[in-house]
Amino acid sequence: MSAAKHKDAQVMLRCAELFNSMGLGAVTNWVYGDDFPTEHEAFIAKYPRSSDEYGDFRRYIGYFETLGTLWKHGLFDEDLLFDWLFIPWDRLADIVVGERNFAGVDRLYENFEALGMRQRKRFG
Repeated sequence: MSAAKHKDAQVMLRCAELFNSMGLGAVTNWVYGDDFPTEHEAFIAKYPRSSDEYGDFRRYIGYFETLGTLWKHGLFDEDLLFDWLFIPWDRLADIVVGERNFAGVDRLYENFEALGMRQRKRFG
């Protein structure tokens, strides 16, 4: 049984509102589409950093970085979070790591990565 409390449900609902207000449902469909390149080099070739699609990608991973930060600091119950949402780290890892290397910032999207790795460890 999860240790989730009423406050965790409030956090979840606020995150769901944020997801919807940011238009991330359509971005999710794009990320999981057959034409989405999951390798960094192919992604940047198809969607340069000045493109609207690249901006959509940044908003999308920024959302998961936010969730990861809340989770890391114990502000979002892990059982509730993973019951509610799938973390797309494995699909986006090569692009995110490529952008991290490009920016020269080792900590870029580290909480998104940690959250995705934790999900993988728990669920395989």
